[in-house]
Amino acid sequence: GDMSLSTADAGASGVSGDMSMTTGAATVGDSGVFGVTTGDSASGSGGGISMVVGTGVTTNAGGSMLMSAGGSSGGSGGAVSLTTGHGGSTSSGDFNVLTPNAGTSGVSGQLGFVSGTASAGDSGSISFVSGNAVGGRSGSFSVTLGEA
Repeated sequence: GDMSLSTADAGASGVSGDMSMTTGAATVGDSGVFGVTTGDSASGSGGGISMVVGTGVTTNAGGSMLMSAGGSSGGSGGAVSLTTGHGGSTSSGDFNVLTPNAGTSGVSGQLGFVSGTASAGDSGSISFVSGNAVGGRSGSFSVTLGEA
């Protein structure tokens, strides 16, 4: 069955309600895990997960999205991994990172890949790797600058 969890729309003036889901802190041991999962399908497509942030109107900005792994005061910080799906007998899923075109006045958004500073030892590396191919050509890598 379906399930819906929402806050009410704002009235003529005001804001809509906030929504928060949180696991508790732990004094000894790990804090709780927060999982969002859709089910498998035996004969159709697996369920999707969609996270969409609201649009701003007139001169107000659209909402921002932040995804951040946890830090640690004594160990390593948490990792963030984004992985596309494996195709058992066909292709794996595509992975696209993009900023949309600018409107009639303005600039398109910047896209940055930044490795942090190290206070002792090596800083992190940035790698772009195209996989090996068996019976075909390996993937290409291209950098194209737009016309001015």
